[in-house]
Amino acid sequence: YILKPVMDNDLIEVLQNLRNPIGLHSDTGKLETRCFGNFEVFKDGVPLAFKRKKEKEILAYLICLKGATATKGEICEAIFENSNTPEKDNAYLKTLIYSLKRDLKRCGFENLLIVNNNAYSVDTRYLYCDYYSFLTGVADKASSYRGEFMNQYSWAEQYIFELENYY
Repeated sequence: YILKPVMDNDLIEVLQNLRNPIGLHSDTGKLETRCFGNFEVFKDGVPLAFKRKKEKEILAYLICLKGATATKGEICEAIFENSNTPEKDNAYLKTLIYSLKRDLKRCGFENLLIVNNNAYSVDTRYLYCDYYSFLTGVADKASSYRGEFMNQYSWAEQYIFELENYY
């Protein structure tokens, strides 16, 4: 809330503390991903719908790797933590990857996911990401990261340490 009379300093402070700061826009032709807070994906400002929650989590995991490759085993370990059924996990991962590829193709980003010999990565050229902007110094460090990073995924906690020590 902003109480009247509105002072310029009060308004600026409130705008800087928004969960999704003003000015966070995706570049034309890119998916916008927000990693600070909960992980979200947008195309032209509209949230992207995924058929399965786990495929969105796979995309989040690959985005955290900043274009580096992850093997099937690495993805399964992160996504299906503490699972005792690696054969089922690998089969389900195959289904999830197929579904993710289909969902990305539906919105015109079929080239985002790179598949190479049972290893996966994302082509970062197709992304506008608050996390990437923060690490490269493009985003205002004071207002973009507020201690929350992909809150819905337990494996993402390891990245918080990196962000906390980035300054």
